[in-house]
Amino acid sequence: MTARHFRSSDLNIRAVIGRIAMVAAITVIVVTLAGTALFLLRGGRLFVIQSPSMGSTAPIGSLVATTPVPWSSLHVGDVITFHPPTDLVQTYTHRIVSISARGIETRGDVNSATDGWLIHPANLVGRASLILPAMGWVVEMMPWLLVGSALVWWIAGWIEQRQWRDAARHLGIASVALILVRVFHPLFRVIVLGFGSSAHGDQVHIVSEGLLPIRAVASGGAHSVLSYGQSRVVSVVPMGSHHLFTLSEQVFLPVTWLITILAISFSPFLWRLLVRPLHLHHPAVS
Repeated sequence: MTARHFRSSDLNIRAVIGRIAMVAAITVIVVTLAGTALFLLRGGRLFVIQSPSMGSTAPIGSLVATTPVPWSSLHVGDVITFHPPTDLVQTYTHRIVSISARGIETRGDVNSATDGWLIHPANLVGRASLILPAMGWVVEMMPWLLVGSALVWWIAGWIEQRQWRDAARHLGIASVALILVRVFHPLFRVIVLGFGSSAHGDQVHIVSEGLLPIRAVASGGAHSVLSYGQSRVVSVVPMGSHHLFTLSEQVFLPVTWLITILAISFSPFLWRLLVRPLHLHHPAVS
């Protein structure tokens, strides 16, 4: 009798882990969507921060969940969302600095002066009940990423050889992600808030609004390291007859960041190296 081998693929480790990951991802998405829908049905509002005025409390790209509250429940120090009386189309999220019979005064955490208006009940949207840094970028970028990835996946599906098809899909999805990073600038962004002078010389006020830490170096040698949402006043030394100065910004990655980035970059290779399909060969049957 001829010996025959039976190979089983039921115990494929990658398939099992893939199913677990898919179930976990679907569960997280469903719970998140259900919670968001319930929050909106109860009158809540969601906003994405577009300006640096709130500093590290709510950097650019933060998602702010605002809950309607009675006017009488507001206190100094609360972060509120409102439509300014000077432009009811605009929406601001600032901190309350004073409350009086005339109205509420507000100010951004990194602003040097209070806002030039008084807020009244008709202007109030609600109080910020939850601020999630960087999640606003996720909300804005995710639809584009899903559509672009689905398009790449479909186009690459016409490639017959599996290895080239998988490579095209990985490269295409990575390209879509890079384009979105280029458009939305979530990783690196430095904004100059203003200039000034003091007894110690000229100064420039900057804020970092990117996820990656940066090192700002001014003419004269003064430097400072800033993380997401942080602001600093950096001393500068003017040069030449026009009193110009330079300010350079560089990505400043600690060792832990470098290790994390390398781990993410090599994860596909490690996945294929360490997690292989497990095939069982049954004994020969005569």
